[in-house]
This record gives sequence, structure tokens and C-alpha cells, in this order.
Amino acid sequence: MRGMLVSKETRFVTATVFETSGQTEIVTINCLNPGERVPQNMCARNPCVPNPCTRNGDKNAKCTVEDSGSYSCQCSNNKFFSNGITCVGNQQSPVDIKTADAIGKEMTDLVFTGYDSDINELIITNTGKTAQATSVTLSTKATAKEADGKKITIGGADLDGTYEFEQFHFHWNLVDTADGSEHTIDGKGFPSEIHFVHRNSKYSSVTEALKKRDGLAVIAVLFEKGAENENYMEIFESFQRIKKAKAETPVEDPPSLMSLLPDDTTKFYRYKGSLTTKPFTENVEWIVMEEPLELSEAQLAKFGQLKDSEGNSITANDREIQPLRDRDIFKRKASKYSTKDTFLQPQNRSD
Repeated sequence: MRGMLVSKETRFVTATVFETSGQTEIVTINCLNPGERVPQNMCARNPCVPNPCTRNGDKNAKCTVEDSGSYSCQCSNNKFFSNGITCVGNQQSPVDIKTADAIGKEMTDLVFTGYDSDINELIITNTGKTAQATSVTLSTKATAKEADGKKITIGGADLDGTYEFEQFHFHWNLVDTADGSEHTIDGKGFPSEIHFVHRNSKYSSVTEALKKRDGLAVIAVLFEKGAENENYMEIFESFQRIKKAKAETPVEDPPSLMSLLPDDTTKFYRYKGSLTTKPFTENVEWIVMEEPLELSEAQLAKFGQLKDSEGNSITANDREIQPLRDRDIFKRKASKYSTKDTFLQPQNRSD
């Protein structure tokens, strides 16, 4: 099963509530307020209702949203209840991209600023859930390229404005190693996936952007098992220095961000979706690259070095596929309005 988390206290079964005592109660799940976070101190406001805590007016119940997107409730009498419905809206991610159904649409190229620049410092952090680049500083030395020292941004590709780079992070599954990606193509999963997260530059922070419909843009790149990827070598080597949760380390000889993308960045899919982790806000412009990159089996195995906050291996952090519903997925077609003059071409990987 992809991405679904199961705890010792709670079993996730669609439209069924389970008690730890073994008694069961079938309920109708009614998502009244998609996207609403569950307050820790009031189960009555759980957007997935009814449930026994709510029915009994238990104001001291503690409700939490699981990493899978499902909600669980602990009543004052220490009984646990949960539902298997992800009550966070109708435009959730990730999705399966059916290539035959993708709609061809004219779009300009993605416009990258700073992606091809030399990086002075790249800090990788074990967040307890993933390996994440929490700080990327461009070089400002005199011999650097013109874009160095400026902000790292993307634009074009039908994006509404310019989006500023915030971080990148990985997704994987060491149990089902062939299916660790979040997005799938024609039902096929990949061993891993990397997300380059950007916020709309008209908002001053990610916190503000999370509240806006046009707040975020994420570039997703899929990884397939193959040859060793030299551009990612130093990043994966750094994992041995961040085994513990919250540990961080600088990456030695950091690669440019452009070198972490496919050679051909003109082929991609676009759709509107959500974050794939809490709070699952539906304000993400997704750009899924058509061309996967390769990672060696040894590189993929290095994800197993990372521990969560309890000291356990982070075996999986991929969310299950979400319904597409009435959304369209677009496949980029070359536009007659070219951005050729301003587009920063990927660096030559053979250098």
C-alpha cells in the first residue's frame, strides 16, 4: 500500500471507525470544511464527522491529522478513533499522470534565474521526515556569472509571475523500493522523487504564501534506478553526517541547482494541486518533469541512513496517489512566444 500510515492504536479503514476495545461503528464520513486543520483541543471541529468524541461532546479530546492526511481522535477515556478519508479538499497531490489524457498546451519555457549559478554554500538537514536543503547561498565572487548573488527564481511555463526558490527535498520508500516516488506516470511508480519548492515572490514568506491560492510552485523530478549520478554524489555523501533528526551539514563542493534537473527542461506536465505533506494546502502549481534522472542502487540505499526523531530509519515518506477528480493535466507544447533569449540553458553535464 502506498504511503498509508498505520499506528498500533489505530487501523485505517474507509468510512469505518474502530475502537481499541475491538468494538466497531460504521459511520458516514462528511467532510464539512475541506482543508481545515484540526484543533488539538476540540474534536467537535474535526472536519470529518460524526465520531464518538463529537457525539458525546468531549471537549477535551485531542484530534490530530496524520501524515497520510487522515484524521484520528483520542477521547478523554483514552479510546482511539480514526477514519480513512483524507478530508483536505478536492485538489490533492500527488496524482497519476495518464499521458494519453494529458492536454497539449502552448507554454513558454521555464525561465530560470540563479539556477545555473555557482553555489557558495548548501546546507542539508535531516528534518526527521526527509533530507532537505534548508539553505542555499549563491556565490558572489568577482569571477561568478552575472546571475550569481541574485535571488534564485523560476518563471514562464504559464506561471502567474515569478516564484522564488525556498528548498528542495526528497521522497522515497525503502519497503517498496520501486515505488518510492509520489507522482506516477501511467500507473508506474519510480524509486524516488525530488521536489524543488518555490513561493510566489509577491509574498514575503512561505507562511504568507501558504494562505494564498497562487502561493507555491513545485518542480518535481522522478528518479529511476540506473547509473551513479555524479551531480548528486556530494549530496548523498552528506547523508552520513545527518543520520540523526535535526542534524545538518554543508555539502562539500555543492552542485548548481540546474545540474540537479534533467538536461531537457522544456518537456513537462502542469496541473494544480496541493502540498503532499501537512498541512496539504491546495495552492501548488505543479511542474512534473517528463524526463527522469538516474540514481544508482547504492545512492538510493543511502536514504536508509536517515533516522526520524525517535531514532528509527525513515523507511518511507511518499504519500499515496490522490484522485484527479475534474482537474486537467497539461503537457507543455512549444509556444510561438519563445523565451529563448532569457532562458538559462542547463550546464553541460560532461564538463
